[in-house]
Amino acid sequence: MEDFAAGRPLSCHASSLEIQQAATRAGAGIAALPDSMAGSDTELVPVLRETPLLSRDIWLVVHRDLKRSGSVRVVVWAIQGA
Repeated sequence: MEDFAAGRPLSCHASSLEIQQAATRAGAGIAALPDSMAGSDTELVPVLRETPLLSRDIWLVVHRDLKRSGSVRVVVWAIQGA
C-alpha cells in the first residue's frame, strides 16, 4: 500500500479487512480489498479494476480421509472454478 500511495500519507492502519472495508465505506479513503469482498459492496467504487494492486495464490489442503467428502468436494470445486 505504501508503494501505491507514492509518498502520500496513510491515515489508517488496520490489520482486519473488515475494518478496512468499513473505514473505506465511511469515507476514510481507499483500501486494498480482495475482489471477493469488495466486488459485491455497492457502496465502494473500484479504482484499479484492470490492474490488480496485488495478487496471491490460494491453496487448499485436504486430508486424504476427507477428500471424498461431499462438502469438501463442493468447496474444492468452487475454488477451482473461481
